[in-house]
Amino acid sequence: MAELPDPEGIFIAALKAQPLVVARCGLSDSGNPAISTKIGAIFPAVRVTLVGGRSQPVIHTGSPTLQWEAWDSDEAKAALLARAINEVADQLAGIYSVGKIISSWALGFYYHSPDQETNRQRYLGQIGLLTQ
Repeated sequence: MAELPDPEGIFIAALKAQPLVVARCGLSDSGNPAISTKIGAIFPAVRVTLVGGRSQPVIHTGSPTLQWEAWDSDEAKAALLARAINEVADQLAGIYSVGKIISSWALGFYYHSPDQETNRQRYLGQIGLLTQ
């Protein structure tokens, strides 16, 4: 039986393949976009978290729900990054090194939610995926 891809890993790979998103992200010293499951020292950045979903091993598909966070110290830049993610949300179908996205869709609207602890600007949104 084929193992399903890691939901966070495949969504991160899909975002890193989107020029619109990458153009608005900070880049590490190695040139990688700041898109991860953690927030580091590079901004603007995207953090991805699995929040729900289920897998159907018999037909080798998963339907994860993920939360994304667009971070920056500047609200306007965080908003641009959030808008870029939202614009590509239904265009992520494809084969990536870590698995296949059959379809993707935004779940509701993204919204502004500054982080109280760090005082950084943040936008939150959710996406649904059908993976294989």
